[in-house]
Amino acid sequence: MRELGLRPLGDDGTYLQSFLMHGAIPLPESRLFLHRPGRTLEWEFERDFLLYATGAGSLVPRPTRMVFAGYGIVAPEFDHDDYRGVDVEGALVVVISGEPASTDPEYFHGESETRYSLPSFKQQTAMARGARDV
Repeated sequence: MRELGLRPLGDDGTYLQSFLMHGAIPLPESRLFLHRPGRTLEWEFERDFLLYATGAGSLVPRPTRMVFAGYGIVAPEFDHDDYRGVDVEGALVVVISGEPASTDPEYFHGESETRYSLPSFKQQTAMARGARDV
């Protein structure tokens, strides 16, 4: 880059730039603890919950508010909005896998899944509403 005459715009006047990468490898013995006033629930990995291996949600260094948002879908064409009246700002959003079951091909394409069932689509929907992650 220097030979090309480019100015160093990286860290400390160099050509290098540091950035955070978060990742996780959930172990079979991983547990999720949900704290409620007067009660703590313990969930078992792969029986009670699943985790993304990457993203902001893979690193939760302190207790964080969790919000349930149904399927995590906003689909105006099907008059479906799991976020109606739900505040997810700064929270980890918990969603059901897939989409509402239907045999009606006019409602979520019946038995064929739509883009709304994709985890990445659910994550984008939550993040657009201010969620920390899904």
